[in-house]
Amino acid sequence: MFKSGFELDTDAKLLAAQHNQSDVSVWQRGKIVYYGGPIERISSEAVWINSGMYFKATYQFKIK
Repeated sequence: MFKSGFELDTDAKLLAAQHNQSDVSVWQRGKIVYYGGPIERISSEAVWINSGMYFKATYQFKIK
């Protein structure tokens, strides 16, 4: 299990967080933009959290 603040910067880490149902927050340029929840879905381009879609190229994801 990941510690709070751990950045999910690879697909493997995102998949592990999804598998563990970890709460994930969404960041952009060092500022939190969504306090998040568990990852619902992951594609090659985006991550879905609480029905919101966030592009991997635009946002960073961290364990809450």
